Amino acid sequence: NIPTLVANTWTRIGLTLATPASDTAIISVGLKYVTDLGACTIWIDDVKQVWRDEVEIQAAIDALPAAGGKVVLSEGTFNLAVAIILKNYLVLEGQGMAATILQQNDGTKRIIEYTAAGDLWMMHLRDFTAQYDSGLGSTLDAIYIVPTGVMFHSSIEHVFGQYLDTTHYAFYLGNFQSCVFIQLRGDSLGGFIKLDCTSTGGYNGDSVFIECQGTVKKAGSVSTMRLMASGGKRLNLIHFIYTVLKCEANLDAAAYVLEIDNTWDCIFDRLQCEGGTGAGAGSLKLNNSQYNTFRVAYIDGNSTITSSPDNLFEQCRTGAVSVADRTVIFVGIIPSIIKGVAGVLQRPDREIVENFSSLDAFATQGSPALNAAGYCLLDTGATLNTVCE
Repeated sequence: NIPTLVANTWTRIGLTLATPASDTAIISVGLKYVTDLGACTIWIDDVKQVWRDEVEIQAAIDALPAAGGKVVLSEGTFNLAVAIILKNYLVLEGQGMAATILQQNDGTKRIIEYTAAGDLWMMHLRDFTAQYDSGLGSTLDAIYIVPTGVMFHSSIEHVFGQYLDTTHYAFYLGNFQSCVFIQLRGDSLGGFIKLDCTSTGGYNGDSVFIECQGTVKKAGSVSTMRLMASGGKRLNLIHFIYTVLKCEANLDAAAYVLEIDNTWDCIFDRLQCEGGTGAGAGSLKLNNSQYNTFRVAYIDGNSTITSSPDNLFEQCRTGAVSVADRTVIFVGIIPSIIKGVAGVLQRPDREIVENFSSLDAFATQGSPALNAAGYCLLDTGATLNTVCE
């Protein structure tokens, strides 16, 4: 697969060995002239062998017994040409995010993956960075764990994902149950985390994400973090503790910093959600989701809430909030403006009223009277003072 050479231009050419464990050397370099170019000079420099480190890593994983075990990676950079395939009861452990680097040198391959049939049990990743060669980018998600069944009792801790394109994710997680994710980091061109509960027979829930931080540095068509489910399934009972999501570039029109679809009974404690400017629709999208709690959150851009009843925003600071056709409960929220069909302020007492930074900017549609449940529905143009009176 030698490409056409261009005059006065260096061309990087790589050769994948068929059996790298036994093919230990490149013994010759040859040139083929397709067209007679006449007299010319060909310069060849830096001919070297790059060992495919995934061969040794995969061999160590495959050698583990059915009961499982641990594969420990030393400090340094491990060069990969194909993805590392996970298995049940595996611990894959490096020496730290800055010390152990798994670098994929083929932009058409993932770094780590699991797509096998059935469930994935007690798999643990910790203490390394997964990145693509900075000159390549990627056309796939970096860490892709999507079993046809469910990932049970597994964890990912202190793992960093880097160097992606603008349409994929550092972490793409399918169906999981009773899992722990601690200090995941993403510094990428594309998305940070996607939780996708759409596979046949899958369900997500009863899990916790602790101190996860993702930054997007280039305009992209995917949301920085996306929680989604479809086909009659939904995400349930996930607790996010101190999540920081940042977008340092403009998003495409369909992308958000945090996008949540078909998600129920989840808690976001201390959420920081920044960015979503440009053509992007905003910082937060909440759609077809119910009984979620956002507690002590900073959402600096616009938010869109549709078909999502009984979500609680408690002590949150937001940009403009657009509420469409379903009830949303705000307690101690500090918005710049709330508008929509039926925004609801729960318990409009003096303590909560004083938490609003701009009373005149608070306006929604509905009736200014309290309903039977004690909720207050606000008229378009009505200030909060008028409603409380």
